[in-house]
This record gives sequence, structure tokens and C-alpha cells, in this order.
Amino acid sequence: MIELQQNREKVEEREQLYRLKIKSRFDRKIKDNTFLVGDMVLRWDAKKEKKGKHGKFDNLWFGPFLVSKFLENNTFVLQTLEGEELSSPVNGRFLKHFYSF
Repeated sequence: MIELQQNREKVEEREQLYRLKIKSRFDRKIKDNTFLVGDMVLRWDAKKEKKGKHGKFDNLWFGPFLVSKFLENNTFVLQTLEGEELSSPVNGRFLKHFYSF
């Protein structure tokens, strides 16, 4: 019985190490977009993303918009340059920085 319990503890330790290893690999692939309030961003047009729904030279980015609020879980509230807030928040993975020249 004692040997069985020791084997179970070893398996639990290996499982925890394996989970940490997988998490570190996943975290390396995550793209860290840090948007601050007041940043100018472009928003991805997800409706036209699928093949055949847009032409070769159609623009799939809308904007520019200003980041007006940061909500939890990489979610942002955007507003137009005129100051009108958009009706729904946007996930940060659908945004990219806008640099004007």
C-alpha cells in the first residue's frame, strides 16, 4: 500500500510538471498587444474574413478608432474620432495599432 501511494505521488508530480511545460509553450505563442486608453487602432472586419466574401483588394480593417476604455480579458471599448462610442466592446485580438504619417 505504501509503495502504491508513493507511485501515485510521483505520477501527480510528473503531471504537474507536464502541465507547466504545456502552459509555458502556449504562453510563448500568445501575442501581447498592449493598447492604452487614447491609442489609435484599426478593427478587423470579421464578417468579410471568409474566402469569397471579399475581393482581392478590399480593405479588411476599419478605422481608425480611439480606445476609450479597457475592460477585463483583453476587451476594449472603442470610439470614433468624432467621440461617438461603438455599441459593443471588441476583443484585443481583432485590433492593431494605427500609425498615421
